[in-house]
Amino acid sequence: MTKQDIDSIASLLDKCPLTQESNVKAHWRDVQIKVLKEDWDTETARLRVSDEGKPCIYVYPVLAKMTPDYRAFCVLREFGDYLLTKTPEETELMWRQKLTLPTTEQIDAFQQRLNQGFKSYTEVVESLKSPIDRLIAAHLSNAMMANGQAFAGATNINLREWGPTSEFATLRRYYSLTPLTSAYCPRCVDKDFGSAFASCVVYDLKTVLHTQVKDALREIIKRIITAAV
Repeated sequence: MTKQDIDSIASLLDKCPLTQESNVKAHWRDVQIKVLKEDWDTETARLRVSDEGKPCIYVYPVLAKMTPDYRAFCVLREFGDYLLTKTPEETELMWRQKLTLPTTEQIDAFQQRLNQGFKSYTEVVESLKSPIDRLIAAHLSNAMMANGQAFAGATNINLREWGPTSEFATLRRYYSLTPLTSAYCPRCVDKDFGSAFASCVVYDLKTVLHTQVKDALREIIKRIITAAV
């Protein structure tokens, strides 16, 4: 890997809206990149952090045969893993469970449908078009049914004030996006933060098969790298 290759990767970080934070650029400057003399198994690049906390990304010769984008992806995958190590412990849980918050619009969509002539919670959920909207509606429906609220009387419920739904409906309780990332994302993007980060910077998450899921995943990645200190 040449200096030109490394500069090209740095330019991707400069162009990506997600990586404009000064902490990301500072961490990138801390990383040393070394090219190894021999390939090993199927490895392309590997992060190592010394006992003193100094990060180094070792690049295997085979990477020189790959496309520029894939070379960047492999290096940034390791850099993404390094960023994750610089976040608070609870941030890793946020990634594993893909924790995110509903939006006001999504809560309103469910609230309004309680008064629009639907005959069951299932009908309300199925009336929503996007997978995230349906997932949030399912969470609200389950909370209401679990607390004995029949659909026939749901028209009188204010989601933001009713105890079992108030925390979620006022955007103070996270939910897991995992059911959707596992369905709409490649396995590596769903499971590995470094791969998700690199895919975001290099490919703009083009392999995520639904726009709303892509946007929600991008926000999770943004929160994590912002927390890297």
